[in-house]
Amino acid sequence: MPVLTGPQLAKVFGLRDPQARQTIQALYHTAQQSDAEPAYAHWLAAYQVRHGGELPKLEPQHFGPQAKPLISDGNGWRWLFATETYYALICHQLAAQIVTSALEESVDGRPLASNSADWPSYLARLVCGEILHEHGIVLSGQATDYAWYLSSATETLFDQLAQTVTRLSMYRLPLPDGQSELLNTLYRALVPTRIRQTLGEYYTPSWLANHTLNRLNYLGDPRIRLLDPACGSGVFLVLAIHRLRQHYAPAEPTPEVITQCVTGVDIQPLAVLSAQTAYLHAISPALRHESGPLHIPVHCMDSILDEYHGPPFDVVAGNPPWVNWERLPKAYRQATQPFWQDYGLFPHRGFATLLGQGKKDLAMLMTYRALDRFVKDNGHLGFIISRSVFTTASAGQGFRRFQLGDNTPFKIVHIDDMSALRPFEGISAPVSVMIAQKGIPTTYPVSYTIWHSRSHPEEANAQPVDPRDPTSPWIHGQAGLLGAASKLLYPSDYQAMSGACTWLNGVYWLEILQCRADNQLWARNSPENSKKPIRPVTHLFEGNLVFPLLRARDIRRWRARPQRAILIPQNPETRRGYDTDWLRKHYPNVYAYLSSFKEELVARAGYRRYYRSEAPFYSIFNLSQATFAPFKVVWKRMSNQMTATVAETLDGKPIVPQETLTFVACETADEAHYLCALLNSGPVDAVVRACNHATSRSFGTPGMLAHLQIKTYDPGNDHHRRLAELSWAAHQAAQGDVPDPTLAEIEAEIDQQAAHLWHLTSGELALLQALVKPEDTPS
Repeated sequence: MPVLTGPQLAKVFGLRDPQARQTIQALYHTAQQSDAEPAYAHWLAAYQVRHGGELPKLEPQHFGPQAKPLISDGNGWRWLFATETYYALICHQLAAQIVTSALEESVDGRPLASNSADWPSYLARLVCGEILHEHGIVLSGQATDYAWYLSSATETLFDQLAQTVTRLSMYRLPLPDGQSELLNTLYRALVPTRIRQTLGEYYTPSWLANHTLNRLNYLGDPRIRLLDPACGSGVFLVLAIHRLRQHYAPAEPTPEVITQCVTGVDIQPLAVLSAQTAYLHAISPALRHESGPLHIPVHCMDSILDEYHGPPFDVVAGNPPWVNWERLPKAYRQATQPFWQDYGLFPHRGFATLLGQGKKDLAMLMTYRALDRFVKDNGHLGFIISRSVFTTASAGQGFRRFQLGDNTPFKIVHIDDMSALRPFEGISAPVSVMIAQKGIPTTYPVSYTIWHSRSHPEEANAQPVDPRDPTSPWIHGQAGLLGAASKLLYPSDYQAMSGACTWLNGVYWLEILQCRADNQLWARNSPENSKKPIRPVTHLFEGNLVFPLLRARDIRRWRARPQRAILIPQNPETRRGYDTDWLRKHYPNVYAYLSSFKEELVARAGYRRYYRSEAPFYSIFNLSQATFAPFKVVWKRMSNQMTATVAETLDGKPIVPQETLTFVACETADEAHYLCALLNSGPVDAVVRACNHATSRSFGTPGMLAHLQIKTYDPGNDHHRRLAELSWAAHQAAQGDVPDPTLAEIEAEIDQQAAHLWHLTSGELALLQALVKPEDTPS
């Protein structure tokens, strides 16, 4: 009997296999019948609850070339329903084979060769857990959502399902080796990457889960009870069981010992079924010692909302869901809101929360909830969590209190910054592993490891950027660097802002084709700059509402070259669109153009969220009188280094930065150049990198000036004037496609002038400059 490895399972039962496609197609057609509609609607509603109300469209072509022609009604969600049903059947059958093989029995006396009349009965007993129960195994929360076909299936469908089960029974599973990739490999072969990313499904790689358990010093001691409160397909559970078995080797622990020591829960029924199957496989060598009913402790429950009355655990480990607060269903936000407030995770109120200062992640709440009710006093938690909870100013502020609702503290023991390793398939995410201990206050500095590769860790420390505020964002680096950086860490006299946000750039961004003598101009819109389809239009506009646009691609250090324009139908004083009647009267061409896109403009998510239909439908965001200042210092919010440049007027009009740029409005050109020189200096670049992270969304946010000691420009200060002169010179040297060789000398003097202002020693300046690697290039 051949061994069923992960690759073999994917090959024989994945979408590339004709028989697998036929079976899923048969389920898909059955799911289109009226008597299957209630089950499909119930499954779809559960997805809406888990994924935040409005579901994304699943395009048939994104399921791959094998599946696309089979999705006859174009309903990708129904195809996913059929695919998950097929996957669930394989999980059920594998679970039965695992148990019967471990007990050296056949599945129900091998009815797999009997006549087709037995199949409905066999499948019913299989998916309802009766076969396992007959062998002393009890699974909680059977995934009955995937048993819908029992009352709808035709003889043809039963034949297809019978062939699947029969083919599966011809294989034996390998001995468990501490890996959990068997079912993950199959699921990835059934649901392509594009679909999984759309649904926010990212599997935790075994090496990352193993690293987390290592940091927790979990070695499989049977006196230590472990819980994964968001277990997914069971990677942490399988690894923990493997360590527990290694602890007993060469003997085997009894099944009861394992099930008392390792527990998992998840909110998703299919994930629970997958984890239960993986759990059974992991404990299969011990099943021969089973002496009575064995309850597999993998449960379907909500770790945040559902009640839990059991004893706390010594160790909690896992990868909690990374779901933004804004994407949670309204009902779920309301249900969990008391917990967010009780734990102090919402330090902002009113409009500040509405504005997303505010980019809260559900993983924050699950961390606090798990520590509160699942971790015993002095117990440990190890979570794979977004690094942004430690680096973002407002969103992570409440989290960094590190104190539960009853004032119980918890200590951040260690952080591993894994971002450079890109552990999750297909995305670049700020990933960290956090180890915490309940009942002990956090002390600084915190041990912090930066992983440049899996074999190249850099040991560092982390601490709040503002020593007076323990909830301020963290800065990280080696001890000497932190000491040097501390001289720059004090609130700035300047306040930065984000650029104009339209939520539909294809309508507002313009390419000017012709300017007329009457101050009107012909321009075309920019459909290529919108994620949603926008029809191309060439239109006549009144020029007074059209301004030069500065995009991220238009700037680099010391240079700004606007290439497009932006339509601004907005009053910078009221920060809302101009009154509709006033705009129609004074700017009829602009009004007519915007009205032609009214349906699309009203549908903008940001407009609905921030203006709630109370402002004119063409209102945009992040626009104030500062946006129209004649002198601005502008830099990229997402970059690999500081990219500040001075933006003055163009053809007598102020330049408007886009939303991915940050800017400071200045009163004079000299002031702007003084500020630009400091922002591009080596010390500032190094500190911003240490506080944030290159290429992250939080690299050059407006909040960074809250912790950079930059004084207001003083024309009577020789160093201030010299910095302004050097910035003028740097701008001149950077205008060509290849910067002038003198630019390096200019920047070196800027660093010296900046060091004088911040009282940095030559050694401290060298430490900060070393963080700005020579190979970094302007972006």
